[in-house]
Amino acid sequence: MINTEQIDKNIEVEGVITNLAKVSQPYVVITLMKFECPNCGSILSIMQERKKIRSPNRCSCGWKGDFKEISKELREQQDFIMTTTDGEIKVYLTTKELIESFQKKRGSRLTVKGQLKDEFIKKENKGILVIIAEEILDES
Repeated sequence: MINTEQIDKNIEVEGVITNLAKVSQPYVVITLMKFECPNCGSILSIMQERKKIRSPNRCSCGWKGDFKEISKELREQQDFIMTTTDGEIKVYLTTKELIESFQKKRGSRLTVKGQLKDEFIKKENKGILVIIAEEILDES
């Protein structure tokens, strides 16, 4: 059974995709953004880990206010809901290779190997467990 004691650990889950409506189209996410301080010119890098874009609050020079976006790093991603013996779990595919592999292996039964994570919506106390896939095996 999948549980919170397994968060940040590698797990292997077998399941089926019972509803193709629960398979997203591939999309692009921002992983890192760089900003420039308008006061001193310092470059500040901010990892983008949530759905809302984060920008710097303040620079080491003391500047508070708007910062100029100078670059962003992107990654392709796709997600789907898989039904397992424990219930449903969301799976994230975070590399182009995994997305292409999933498109080719979209059989009814899959084994997903990856890291278990928790996902909370900002300002809420309720979250879900998700898998960040590292490998997908087709069992159909």
